[in-house]
Amino acid sequence: DMQLAIVELQAKCKSKDVDMRKLDELHQMKTIDLQEKYKASIKKRACSSKAICKQLQDEIQHKEEKNQELLQDMAGLRTEMMRQTKEFDERELKLTQKLEQARLEIEKLKGHHKTA
Repeated sequence: DMQLAIVELQAKCKSKDVDMRKLDELHQMKTIDLQEKYKASIKKRACSSKAICKQLQDEIQHKEEKNQELLQDMAGLRTEMMRQTKEFDERELKLTQKLEQARLEIEKLKGHHKTA
């Protein structure tokens, strides 16, 4: 009777050992699966981050190019403004000289008028 109980216990222990091994294997498979999913998730996020980074770099480059164009336009406008200012100053000087000439002639005529 005791022998039978021992054999039954040994059989139960072997069965439990088999169950434990199966659980260990299952646990390992789940762990590996989770690690793979985690790696894939990180890779996906890294790719997404790289894409966002690239997009931002492209936007920055575009804005810098636009900024450069605007600076060139401003320089062109400044040059044109200086040219027009110089032209205006020259015309103003000529007109001032003509005005002075006319004033002198009027003074001369007044002088002639008085003597006549």
